[in-house]
Amino acid sequence: MSKRTPFLTLSATLSAAVGLLAVPGLADTINLTSGKTIDDVEIKEEKLDFVTYKEGRENKQVRSEEVLSIDFASKPPLVDRAEAALDEENYEAGAQDLEDFIAGALSKPPRRHPWSPPYAMYRLIEVYETVGEVELLVKAADRLLENAGESRYAPLAFLKKADALYDSGKASDAMEVKTAFDELLSQKNLGGRWPVESDLRGVLFDTKLSAKKREAALKEVSGKAGVAYPTVRNRAEVALGEALILGAGSEKDEGKKKEKWESAEKVFRDVTEDPKADDRTLAAAWSGLGDCLYQRGASMAQSDTKRDKVLREALMAYLRVVVVYKLQLGYVPKAMFWAGRTFDLLGDDESRDRAQEMYSKVIRSFRGTRWADEARGFRKRK
Repeated sequence: MSKRTPFLTLSATLSAAVGLLAVPGLADTINLTSGKTIDDVEIKEEKLDFVTYKEGRENKQVRSEEVLSIDFASKPPLVDRAEAALDEENYEAGAQDLEDFIAGALSKPPRRHPWSPPYAMYRLIEVYETVGEVELLVKAADRLLENAGESRYAPLAFLKKADALYDSGKASDAMEVKTAFDELLSQKNLGGRWPVESDLRGVLFDTKLSAKKREAALKEVSGKAGVAYPTVRNRAEVALGEALILGAGSEKDEGKKKEKWESAEKVFRDVTEDPKADDRTLAAAWSGLGDCLYQRGASMAQSDTKRDKVLREALMAYLRVVVVYKLQLGYVPKAMFWAGRTFDLLGDDESRDRAQEMYSKVIRSFRGTRWADEARGFRKRK
């Protein structure tokens, strides 16, 4: 998401006015998947193959596949107002402003900020992802592909749509979107990062893969991504860590079980220490690290002097998900519940009280989820 100052939340009118003023020093920033940035530029176009920007008096280009995100110094007033609402977690108002802007832009494309219609369409996809509105996300993705299929957001829209369908239990539909994505790559001769992204989904969406084959396939994808595409590599690594934990759960040999947990912990720790990844991947990595540390701490004797240290590290991993990645709702309720379980294991009076606070918050904030149901089993009635 865009980096925005807290002043945007104070006044939509002010933010709109700022967007219209030529303020010296304001410039766009291109964030690359490598972790580097291209600063103090003006975005001219965001196409399927290249993003064109002006640096000084010279027009330059960077391949779209290398762009992670762009921080725009100035946006159209309605988009700015939407961003202000989203900053305040007013998703309904933000989505409505984006919808209104898109409707106007499709009937009369803006002369200023020519990149803004595809950007707004993609931001709306992100909003619907955050609030878990899968049907609206799919519709928003389809609209972007129909109206901005030549923009750099087209591959991202395919991936968001596929991931959302898979996460909602529609693996076969997700695989169909992956197939359509592959057709786009073939038709437009798009290489580099995008085929590796597709290969990753091919593994993630294949529900028939055994744990052993899934681990091997994810290692292969991670190797393909390598140092060139760290965001894809880290997503594959996190999925590998999750597969290792799943495999540990079905492993009968205690030695091999321990080995899988240790391997998973290393995978998650490596991702958190080299965080070239999107928020979803990082939330998954910290949550997975918490799981590994919790499992290790829970298996230690209470007399072990290292036990509390391990459990407190697990706690910090879970709470990082809750606080830093609070919009990643696929991981937050789980992390919140296991933070409660970790507090319980710590065992002192203050920790037990904190555990009850965690359970109550999960039940209150994520009613109807598996984690709310789990929390009810541990919450004590007053």
